[in-house]
Order: sequence, then structure tokens, then C-alpha cells
Amino acid sequence: MLISIIVPVYNAQKFLKKCIDSLLAQDCSKFEIILINDGSSDESGSICDNFEKKNANVRVLHQTNKGPSSARNLGIKNAIGKYIAFVDSDDLVSKNYIEALFIYAKESNSDIIHFAYNKEKSGQTIKVSNNLSKLLIHKDICYLLNNTSSNNFLWYPWNKLYKKSLLKKHNILFDSNVKVGEDTLFNLRSFYYANSVFNIDSYLYTYVCNENSITQTPYKDYLNDNMQAHFENRMKFHEENIIGEKTKYYQDIAKYYIEHVFFLLLSNSLNKPNRVLVEELKEMRQLQLFSSLFKHYKSSKRITIKMKLLIYLFKFRQFSLMSKLL
Repeated sequence: MLISIIVPVYNAQKFLKKCIDSLLAQDCSKFEIILINDGSSDESGSICDNFEKKNANVRVLHQTNKGPSSARNLGIKNAIGKYIAFVDSDDLVSKNYIEALFIYAKESNSDIIHFAYNKEKSGQTIKVSNNLSKLLIHKDICYLLNNTSSNNFLWYPWNKLYKKSLLKKHNILFDSNVKVGEDTLFNLRSFYYANSVFNIDSYLYTYVCNENSITQTPYKDYLNDNMQAHFENRMKFHEENIIGEKTKYYQDIAKYYIEHVFFLLLSNSLNKPNRVLVEELKEMRQLQLFSSLFKHYKSSKRITIKMKLLIYLFKFRQFSLMSKLL
């Protein structure tokens, strides 16, 4: 049984070697590494080629810059392993990463293995695990898909191992038109079609917060349109694949976009150079995702009073008052 590890690479020369070295240091040899050079303008492409020359289990594919979703999709299409894993080029894996995944995959025969990870930021390491049951069968997964706002299990592809047959059978790929949040859409489909998911508490991956990554860039001029496309993609999937009671998943989706995405967009607007905040808020409020979801929204207990107030003012278009609070 072979595991294919897909690594999208873009201008990663500062940390790429360390990432690949952590993969090659594995105790188990039953894996291939597919490096997708996504049109890098630095030395990343050469670094990838050098690793390919020296290691029989490393393959390199080059493409013009199309983004991480396109790069991962190219890796999926070229993977020869029974299972597929994703690693970001600035992250690290533990020495027993492959061996542990191999054992758990063989033991459970699940379509997805979901594991814990370390988050490394500013020299500090935070351990992150999920509070899900060890084994989820399809009915458990469908319940979770109606409660996505209270758990981050749909975030990230790199803390999961996927059966390639699951992705191929249902034509599950990353949406290359969505630059932020594409992981959630990919995992939504993967979990929905999975017969079972096996959750483990082993910390096999280290997520390194890199200030130059897409998610850390201060201002993104495409973010409003990106999250509208994200919303439309997600709603289309839910409409085509009814999961449980319609009212519940509308409430769950409303909570996700209003308590998470709203503040992501708000932070982005605050980072815009030469901004006129009231105008930015008006533009945000015109997004169809907010017009559609406020009627389904019920606030959760985990958000602060200030957050609730900002949401209330935003709902009723009190932008001047909002700007005074920010």
C-alpha cells in the first residue's frame, strides 16, 4: 500500500528544503512525494528538481502559476498511491508520519484518517486535536455536516489522509476559482461521500504560521468575491445533496458565514490602504451571501458581546456606528 504525498510549491525557497527533508526522514518507505512547482519565480523549481534527481520516490511536476488548488488537483491526477495526503511547503511532518498513517489506514480501512497537529507561531507550539468520536460512520458524518460552525473538522486538507478511490469515484477536486476557503469545500464533499472517518490523537503534522502565505497577507482585493463564490459553491452542494433537516443546515451555514466569514471580510477591509470604512461596509453588506443568510441566523454563545453588536449593526446597515466601534 503506497501513500502519495502532494506538496504544492510556490516561491518557497526559504523553507522548502526543511519541509522535504522532514518527509524523506520517515521510518517507513512506502510513499511517494509529488512536488508541484506552481510557476515559482525563485529557486523553488530547482530545489524540487534536485530532490527528484537524488531520490527515487520524489516526482516533480511544473506548471505555470495557477494557485494551490490547481497544483493539488494536478497532484491528485498523477498520484499512484492508494491513499493521498497533502503537505504545505512551509510545514513539517513528524518522523513517524507515514508509518502511523499506514498503520491506521490498514487498521480502520476508513475513507479518511483525521489526525491532530501542532501549530507553530512566533516560537510557540500549540497542540490542536479534535473532539470527535474515534470512528464516524456515514450517519455520524451527516450529523456533523449539519453542525460545521461549531467544529473546524472541514478546515485544512493537510491533517487528513484520503483514499484515492473516494476522490476519483466522486470526482472530488479543489475549486481553482476559490483562493481562500477552498479546503472547506473540498472536505465538505470528501466527508459527505466517505463511508467512515477514523479520528486519531497522534500529532503527526506541524503547521507553521508563515506571514507570507495567502491566508496571512494583510489585504486581499479579491476576498469579497472569493467568499461569495465560496458561498455559492457550498449552497449548490447542499441543494443537490440534502443532508438532514433543511432548516438546521441553513442555520449552521448562516452561523459559519456570519460569525466567521463576516469577521474575516471585516478584518480585510480594515487592512485596505486608503480605505473609507463606511463604503467598504456597504459593499460587504450588498453581498448576496449576507442578504440570504441573516434570516436564518441565530447567534451562538461563544462569540463576544462586541461581536454580537457588530453583527447587529451590520445586519441593519448602521455602518457609521460600526465604524466608531472599530
